[in-house]
Amino acid sequence: LYDRALLLLAFQGLQNFVVAFFIFIIFYRLVARHLIDISNKTAELEAGNIKLVRLKRKSHGQPDEIDHLTSSLNHMQMEVVSSYRALEDKNRELMHEIDDRCKAQAQLEEIHEQLEEKVKARTSALAKVNEELVKANQAKSDFLANMSHEIRTPMHAILSFAGLGIEKSEMGD
Repeated sequence: LYDRALLLLAFQGLQNFVVAFFIFIIFYRLVARHLIDISNKTAELEAGNIKLVRLKRKSHGQPDEIDHLTSSLNHMQMEVVSSYRALEDKNRELMHEIDDRCKAQAQLEEIHEQLEEKVKARTSALAKVNEELVKANQAKSDFLANMSHEIRTPMHAILSFAGLGIEKSEMGD
């Protein structure tokens, strides 16, 4: 009787183990496997692995919470990938714009240098012209001073003779 009870107990334990094992397998196939996949994919996404990898939904029966979670995660991943690609496109556009602005800045600096050289050349030319004008003005002033003296002396004589002539004509009348 003891052996029989022990055998029955062992058989019952083995039966419970097999049932528990099958429940575990069913739970793993229906829930845990999906949760592990979801966890792994979210970890990859969080680590910066942006490539699009779709999670598999179960192919039989009505969709359950795991299927909804998988679908939502797939949708979220597609949105992240789409946003990442849009950001990459914008980044490329900005890099082109930065390159264009750098080229424009270099051209502006070159034009600025050319203008500086032109300003220096024109300033130098104007300084020479100004020196010549100052010399010409001084020559004019010297000429007018000399001419004034040269004109005043004979003019003074003419006016004196004219004054004497007027006096004589007034006396002679």
